[in-house]
Amino acid sequence: RALLSPLARCRRSRQEHPPHPPLMHVLLLVAWLAGVCRGFEDPLEGSEGEEGARVYSVDPMSGAFFAEVAGEGEPTPVNLVPQDGTTTQDVLQFTSLAELIQYMGRSCVACQLSLESTDFFIDSPIAKFPRTNFQLDGAGATVHFMGTASAALAAARAACNQDLLLFEKSEQRGGKYRVDVSGTAVIFQPNTENVSIQNLRLKLNRQAGGFSSMTNFTNITIHNVEILDVPMASYAVNFVAFQNVTQTHFVIDNCTVNSRGFGINLAARSGHSSNHTIASNTLVQTVGHAILFSGVGYSLITSNNVSNVNLLPPPADRFGHGIAIDGNAGLDPVNYVVVQGNRVDTVYGYNHLRDKYEGIEIADGIFNVMVQDNYVANVELGYGIYFGGGLSHSVGAVIKGNYISNVYDYGVRIENRNATDPHYTSNVFVYNNTIVGCSPAGIYTGRSSANVKIFQNTLANSGNLTGVADAPTCMNCTKRGNVANGKAPPDIWDAPFMFFSDYSD
Repeated sequence: RALLSPLARCRRSRQEHPPHPPLMHVLLLVAWLAGVCRGFEDPLEGSEGEEGARVYSVDPMSGAFFAEVAGEGEPTPVNLVPQDGTTTQDVLQFTSLAELIQYMGRSCVACQLSLESTDFFIDSPIAKFPRTNFQLDGAGATVHFMGTASAALAAARAACNQDLLLFEKSEQRGGKYRVDVSGTAVIFQPNTENVSIQNLRLKLNRQAGGFSSMTNFTNITIHNVEILDVPMASYAVNFVAFQNVTQTHFVIDNCTVNSRGFGINLAARSGHSSNHTIASNTLVQTVGHAILFSGVGYSLITSNNVSNVNLLPPPADRFGHGIAIDGNAGLDPVNYVVVQGNRVDTVYGYNHLRDKYEGIEIADGIFNVMVQDNYVANVELGYGIYFGGGLSHSVGAVIKGNYISNVYDYGVRIENRNATDPHYTSNVFVYNNTIVGCSPAGIYTGRSSANVKIFQNTLANSGNLTGVADAPTCMNCTKRGNVANGKAPPDIWDAPFMFFSDYSD
């Protein structure tokens, strides 16, 4: 099992193979030694595939393995060392960790890979991550991506080339949120199932994003991973389900994202994406949305800490909320999402576009959502919590127990702003929230809102009616038991105010 030195392996080869006749056989021996006498079994040995790609010729593998540094260099050479219970006894050497993991991606049936707790430098994306029953434990290792942004993007496009036409077609459908093919350090293969990654640092050198998939998967878990230095053109996580693609049961928890691009982006464009959990992550300085579900349902966003969104000005084609749940202009509606116990602190805004820089935005084709026990503060331009839509109506929301403070515009806004949509944003229960220092009002029911109940909220120093346009009557809306105080009442505003039913306790 020990790794043989080049000299020792050459000596063994001479003992196992008798001398050949000169000339042609000598040439054959030289060619053979060129591969074998590098000091390791060549895991890439095989015939040439399409476009010159080398074909892996390996038997299926299973069991536990350890990846250790095998020398100096960028990329870092590594050994793949089998542990007890594996189906192979060979120690293999690779030019980089990316090459090693892609080798396992072609051969592993059920494998666990642990990394040496050190630095690994890779110069290309991992485009063939193991797809079935694979566990990667980084053990605190740091993987440095040293490749280029163009190479990362080319690898991502090659991995999802069958979906590019669907991607372009979906973008022609319109919608508010753009999805994109992005270069990332890790690209999951089609039909990935039961894969986990934990205890790892990804330093991306502002050249690539973290993780991406535009194909089928179920049960991917990313735990305790730092995703650092994401460039403005990419994402920490980018999963998109196009037509005939199903993505389910993704969990990302206890991770840290420091990004100049988007944070965690999960989207469906005519595909199916559901049953995901985004929990207990810290996202700092994203340019664009820190967390986005677009067309994604039956999922949970909980206990995340989001701060300094859009600290740098976004590009002209981008805007960013702290947390966004979106139905893609009603084209990919969302059912049943819970946004609970998150902290969104400081969302910067630009160009006076208050509807594009909000704390929590839930809009355009959302059906049945709970927004509970969140902390939203210091929204420079937009709203604290928004429910409804500018392009399509939404139905069914409980907005309960949230603390909203120091928001430039409304603390909570409910409406359907699309004049061509005959439906109302309706069935909304705003209950037991604390709203402090929001202007021009603490809670606002705008155009085409109906069946809204606003009960037992506490509002302080919110409400300055200067410059607020009249809105049509909120249909069948009630308020009860709210406590409003401060220098600029009223704290609850829906124009004309006289049509708002008020029930005493």
